[in-house]
Amino acid sequence: MGQYWTFVNVDTLEAIGLSKLQEWYFSSEPTEMMYDTLLCGIRSWARDRIICVGDNLIGNDIPRGLLSEDELEELFDFEEGGFYDQLLESCSRFKSPTAFQHTTYPKEYSGYVLRNLSKKEYIRGDNAPRQLEGGSSIGHALFACICWSEPLLGPEYMIIEGLPDISRGMWAGDRFDVVLYEDVMKALEFDGWKDVSDEVKRHVEAIFDIE
Repeated sequence: MGQYWTFVNVDTLEAIGLSKLQEWYFSSEPTEMMYDTLLCGIRSWARDRIICVGDNLIGNDIPRGLLSEDELEELFDFEEGGFYDQLLESCSRFKSPTAFQHTTYPKEYSGYVLRNLSKKEYIRGDNAPRQLEGGSSIGHALFACICWSEPLLGPEYMIIEGLPDISRGMWAGDRFDVVLYEDVMKALEFDGWKDVSDEVKRHVEAIFDIE
């Protein structure tokens, strides 16, 4: 986890540098960043495609379905560099990094739900990992699932069996929002949504076990 990571809104071409993920992830910042960016508001990234890309990413390794053919043609010239470099160049060319104002964070995180709008999956705040003092860490769950880079230890090494690898995030490039559970409870129950809280919770807890 020694590489540098950047949190990117693919729709608006805005980027936020996160420095080294290991230094950033094991703190309260992922949850704060999630609420800053995914709660509805003037600068919200809710419902946009988001991804956290690492600078170890090599070549044109793009999550399946992330970009349309038109976007690939308009934004990327892979003869000039790989996906990581081209994506960040597009962000700097079109918009400066967003300076999010810290919101007043919810006093009770458990009433919220993180929804993956692309896959119709969700994580409940009352069943999120509680590794950090002070409340639920569904923000850690989000960032554990949207990272995209070279597989752990790089392509020249085999992934160590049993060691959690966040570099192939199952939600990288998907669309999300954070809403009150009571506001969407019926929709989650009757509109074909899948609760993946337990699965993602185990993944995040395994990451914290190696910290």
